[in-house]
Amino acid sequence: MGNVKPGERCSIPRAGWCVAWALALTGSVNVAPAQSADPFANWLDGAEGFERAMDRRRGTSDAVLLYFYTDWCPHCRRFDQQVAASREVGEYVRHAIAVRINPEHGTREKALAERHGVTGYPTLLVLPPGMEQTQNVTAYRGSPQEFVEACEAAGSKRAVKKSLSAAQPTSSVATRPKPAPNPPPQKAQATPKPPASPAKNTVYLKNGNVMEGTVQAVNEQGFVLEVEGIGRLTLSRAEVVSVDGPLPGK
Repeated sequence: MGNVKPGERCSIPRAGWCVAWALALTGSVNVAPAQSADPFANWLDGAEGFERAMDRRRGTSDAVLLYFYTDWCPHCRRFDQQVAASREVGEYVRHAIAVRINPEHGTREKALAERHGVTGYPTLLVLPPGMEQTQNVTAYRGSPQEFVEACEAAGSKRAVKKSLSAAQPTSSVATRPKPAPNPPPQKAQATPKPPASPAKNTVYLKNGNVMEGTVQAVNEQGFVLEVEGIGRLTLSRAEVVSVDGPLPGK
């Protein structure tokens, strides 16, 4: 393979050519000291780790960092030594959910790589809270601190809104059948019942995303959706394909 140059990325298969992958603006990276002998001590690993990460993110505002790598990839080793082992990334991972996946370690890991469209190594993706569509941060440029900033930006509420704004317009909004009517109210009790928790809705978007939350209002502009850990988002009717669950005033 010859000497490994900074900023390269291994393509699939391993005998193929390498595509550019910038790790620094000027060809060198200022690396902060590692915080432990194992830079991945706080990372989850493999398909099992991915499932644990999906469980942990439910009901939180945490984003998930996915790192796809192989043992034979020299650019993955460079990332491990110059970025993952840095103090900045170590601090970020201690307050986030990070998963390291080698597609050659099993069929489940290979299926995850195919599902996320991995075509070269390393591949670094961020899954924002409340979303199923990842943001790619593989081609970040700069120092370990700038990599952390790229991950934080990709996992922020701003990234969610940017993804929603890319939806294609649609001519109409299709709604699912209304749920069965509630049973008639029972006689009043001496002790009042606590108020029921808000109903949950599933919103299907034109760009393929699926949002989970509670529709607070429906107006001419669209739907006001409350997403746990993010807050209120306004989805235009042009963005929405359908909505599951009861709607206000219906």
